[in-house]
Amino acid sequence: MILDTEGRFMWVNKAFEKRSGYNLETLTKLKGDDIYQTNRQSDEIKKHMQIVLINKQATSFEKQETNFSGEVLYSQITLSPVFDLQGNIKNIVAIKSDISELVKTKEEIKREKEVISKQKEKIEDINNALSQSISYATRIQQSILPDFSIIEENTAEYFVMYMPKNKVSGDFYWWEKIENNLVVTVSDCTGHGIPGAFMSMLGISYLREIVLKEYVTQPNVILNKLRKEIIKSLKQKDGTGKQKDGMDMALISLNLNTYEMMFAGANNSVYIVTKRDTIPFLSENDIYTDIEPVETNHQQNSFLFEIKPDKMPVGIYIKMNKYTLNNLTLEPGDKIYLFSDGFSDQFGGVGFKKFKSNTFRQLILSISNKPMNEQNSILSKTIGEWKGKHEQTDDITVLGLML
Repeated sequence: MILDTEGRFMWVNKAFEKRSGYNLETLTKLKGDDIYQTNRQSDEIKKHMQIVLINKQATSFEKQETNFSGEVLYSQITLSPVFDLQGNIKNIVAIKSDISELVKTKEEIKREKEVISKQKEKIEDINNALSQSISYATRIQQSILPDFSIIEENTAEYFVMYMPKNKVSGDFYWWEKIENNLVVTVSDCTGHGIPGAFMSMLGISYLREIVLKEYVTQPNVILNKLRKEIIKSLKQKDGTGKQKDGMDMALISLNLNTYEMMFAGANNSVYIVTKRDTIPFLSENDIYTDIEPVETNHQQNSFLFEIKPDKMPVGIYIKMNKYTLNNLTLEPGDKIYLFSDGFSDQFGGVGFKKFKSNTFRQLILSISNKPMNEQNSILSKTIGEWKGKHEQTDDITVLGLML
């Protein structure tokens, strides 16, 4: 459209007529004869008209309007001066560009951003609440782990390497002294994180019940009773493999006067490192035999013995035999290692493979002549270098005791 310097309409083109539904005659008759009367944004238009008249330069602005059919439209209006031969403004050309789709798109993007922002805030609130819950669960789990003073007072040295995959762990270690017997276990529950932590707390709760209240110190009896309670609590009904919740554990009971050690295992072994090349072993028939080491370090004159577990977990399983009791006679200076499978199952190294049990055994034997706290440091450094930048595969627990 073309305006005079007072803003009165002089001419409109066909495109304006088609878009607005007004020709020049109907526009001036129904809306008014100048641009100020036809617009609700008259103050904005006056401001830009003054820019054109005073500065003698073009200016642009956006406006909202309603066409003949009542449809809301958005336009960008550019006002440009037209000069006479003396350089005075004689007319103003108003070019109106339809930006309705652009404005709608911008508004839609704005709404989507608001929705995303609200969703982000909601997710952050959920994450904060979850983090607080996990931190609280961590404190609860830490609070039920055993008092270190018991192990400090009843062993020459010890270490506990405890590396949960997440903040809370499916592994747990536990010990208690009943008269002259020190009962110690390391357990690996189904899963890790929150599910594993629930299982670990269930396991510790039942161990306290069996050992402290019922006064049971024989490892195979403890495992049999624990399995019964786990099956009952989890409502496990058959051994077909549908319900695999449970725990693998190695459990020892050490007579602190005679150094006789009883062991029972559910899928997890125990390692004994000694300076002797045989260990007296009492079989189920009450006959003593000497067992042979599985690893030997002649340079250190050290021998590693592995006492194998029963191949069934503490929980429902296709095989539900009673756990085997193993009796050994140890001596002062002997070392005992209990562990979960997290260390040997950690992926890493060249070729991204498992650390493996035989490598773990050899590592234990090679460092067994060092102080227990130094062994802990070496194990932590070794698994850290093996893992590298990769994710930790599972919870890791290794417990070492020296008599």
